[in-house]
Amino acid sequence: MSQAPDPWERREVERARFRKKQGEPRDLFDELQRNQRPLGLLFFLALLLLAEVPLIEARGRLYLSMGATIGLLFVLASCRDYSEPLIHFFKRLPNIVWLVGLLYGMASFFWAPNTTVATGELVRLLAGAGAYLVAAYTLKDRRELGVVLGGVICLGCGIALYDIAHFAQKTGLQSGHFSANNLSILGTHESVGSLLALLLPLALTLGLSRAIEERGRLLAQAASLVLGFAWIMVRCRSAWLGGIVALLVMGFLVWRYPLSERTTKRQGRQSWKENLTSPLVLVVAALVVMALVGGVAPLLSRRAAALINPLEDGSLGVRLVMWKGALQMLSLKPVLGWGLGGYLILQGRWTHLGDAPEQVLLYGTGHQNIAHNYYLQWAAETGGIGLLLFVLTMFCLLGYAAKALPRLAQGWEKTLLIACFATLLGALAEVAGSPAFQFCGVWAIFWTLAGILLASARLADPEPKLQRELPTLGAGAVFAVLVCAGGLWLGKRVWDPRGEPRGVFQLVEQSKGPYHPGETLRWRALYRTSQGAELPTHPGTEWVAPVWFEQAPGSVPRPVQSQEWALHRVAKDTTTGYSELSLRLPPAETGMVQVQAVYQDSFGRTYSASRVADVTK
Repeated sequence: MSQAPDPWERREVERARFRKKQGEPRDLFDELQRNQRPLGLLFFLALLLLAEVPLIEARGRLYLSMGATIGLLFVLASCRDYSEPLIHFFKRLPNIVWLVGLLYGMASFFWAPNTTVATGELVRLLAGAGAYLVAAYTLKDRRELGVVLGGVICLGCGIALYDIAHFAQKTGLQSGHFSANNLSILGTHESVGSLLALLLPLALTLGLSRAIEERGRLLAQAASLVLGFAWIMVRCRSAWLGGIVALLVMGFLVWRYPLSERTTKRQGRQSWKENLTSPLVLVVAALVVMALVGGVAPLLSRRAAALINPLEDGSLGVRLVMWKGALQMLSLKPVLGWGLGGYLILQGRWTHLGDAPEQVLLYGTGHQNIAHNYYLQWAAETGGIGLLLFVLTMFCLLGYAAKALPRLAQGWEKTLLIACFATLLGALAEVAGSPAFQFCGVWAIFWTLAGILLASARLADPEPKLQRELPTLGAGAVFAVLVCAGGLWLGKRVWDPRGEPRGVFQLVEQSKGPYHPGETLRWRALYRTSQGAELPTHPGTEWVAPVWFEQAPGSVPRPVQSQEWALHRVAKDTTTGYSELSLRLPPAETGMVQVQAVYQDSFGRTYSASRVADVTK
């Protein structure tokens, strides 16, 4: 009867397997030179994350994002030896579909409503493309891949520790309302939540794998504790959803394709002890203890209560309105969309939330103008073609990795494949309710992990043949069409205006007559539903006024289709969101002055109202 191997002997054997060989360079300069590509990728990813910090002025954030994007492209161009010949790169189906989708997204720049906002979106696309190509095409071995993964996890841990310390020092874990405590170094809880949801499955998978030396596993487990506690504390429900999906997929894949050899039947009597003391159980138990002792549990219970009654959650109602606006924009231009940045500028016309187009062009945009659903916003900006290409790219990439997973031997590459596969699936579930993909930092890290996924799967298919991928392309095309058509049909069915009575839209005079030349006339747009509820009219109300008027103080002009001018101005009580028009009459103008306003309700139904003022001497 054979005995189980001594655990200390097994540990020494494992340490010997990872021990460095004699003669390896240990000089710091030599190490930096050997790792210049992964370190360059990490440096520019850090700059992209830094560009999301709101403490930096808008111009500085723009320079950081543009400089980091150029730097990623420089790292790609300066590489002298790629991981495979270029012809092999284009024989892999995910790369072909990805390239077509990227070129189409860049082409939508030319029919964008504003080139300045579209340029910012173009920089985001190029940042993701550069990160993907550097990770998939220039990183050649496990050492470089390990440096990138370790560096990205360290960046996430640094952000998590800063947010934990800031949250505890400013408000305390036991006090304060959620709305006062949901800020992060990256802006809001949604941005940092998405980043943590990307990194937590990575760290946890690395902590479970015996393909990594013991010191690396312990560091990965410690990083899992930091990232996991911050992920819980951030209280972002979309990030919770994405993280849970990723962890469930990771657990299934680790069970189905073990990262190390299973215990033998003779050792089965001790397997329950090993499972009880496994890193996964210890990390989960530590997170539960930290949540209870740290005082986060009451905050979590209040935040999670909205999941039980989602219809009573105000933020969900706002997101439904934003999603509805994206669907209405898509229905008006279903093929090509409105162009890059079109939703950010024009969404207020249908949602009456966020900022007016003039405010976006003058002061920039933020979370208030984002749809909080990447699929719908991307469809509104690039049309059905753009949405189909994005879904098809993700399907082909994940399908390519899924076919490679059974053919990979147990080890580092399988660990990377499982970690990135689960992370990407979780991210694709999360972006249905998160705005984080609209920012360069999280977007670039997502595509970095996609590139690492392809680099790991490539080992199982060193000689690609495009003919073998044609069935996957066909299945992906059918899947993408079904997903897009089903989503649009469901959206139209849910927000069908039939049976909903029309509201009342009217213009109310704010200035009292009689009117004389040289005076200022003011009108306010009001909209009430059939139940009498008053809804915002700013942004989104289109004013049509005579061409002769002079601009009144505090108003911002904007040309309309009739070559006349429209004015949008928020009333002093900005919480109501009224839209007002101010006209200063010329000194010699008399007679009838007519103004007209056009408004669309949440179902896309158009209302029109007009008023006439009699100007006398």
